[in-house]
Amino acid sequence: MMEDISDQEWQLGDVMAKLIRLVQFGEVAEVSGNRVRVVLPGQNGTSSAWLGTGTRRAKGASQVSRYELGEQVVCLFPPYGGGRFGVVLCSLHNLKDVPWTDEESVEGTQYPDGTTFSYDMAAGRVDLSLTDGSVAIHGEPGKGWVISGPCEFRDEVTHKKAVTCEATLSAVGNISTQGELSDATGTVSSIRVVYNGHTHNVPDGVSDAPNQPMRKRVRNRARKAR
Repeated sequence: MMEDISDQEWQLGDVMAKLIRLVQFGEVAEVSGNRVRVVLPGQNGTSSAWLGTGTRRAKGASQVSRYELGEQVVCLFPPYGGGRFGVVLCSLHNLKDVPWTDEESVEGTQYPDGTTFSYDMAAGRVDLSLTDGSVAIHGEPGKGWVISGPCEFRDEVTHKKAVTCEATLSAVGNISTQGELSDATGTVSSIRVVYNGHTHNVPDGVSDAPNQPMRKRVRNRARKAR
């Protein structure tokens, strides 16, 4: 009878020990791709076996997150394998590694160099800021997109609405339009009308109008008609 009780107590103790080791907290000690070694409590500073890292998506859509040395993590160990088949579930904020924002409606990521990607659920605003913020993209309902910093388009760009340029507009290639081209004092059409009809006073009267008038550019219209 006593032997049965002792045996049951030993089995219960073994089960409890496995349950205690099931979920453990530790710090990342080594990183290799998507695997890490973790220092766990009671291990005298020795690292665990190489552990896989959990992610939200792994097939089809694939998400990748890298852990850093000293990062506090939560580990899950199955009740077999002696800790060799564990996995890192997630990372934890703590007194040292605090959240980069305390705004309740904001989700996102800030990287060590200061690059930030976030979405404000309350405002519906998307923000992408590189390092010091000199290059950034902001999108918000009613305001559209605001781009800060140099911007280069590698392909053709089509604007469906008017474009306003508040500084000098420079072009390496030609500038063409099917509408009117104007500056601060007038339009090209008005210049053409004046030039084609102008005359000069000469000693014996008035000269004829120019025999080589400025002509309208019709190539775009003809191409459009085709």
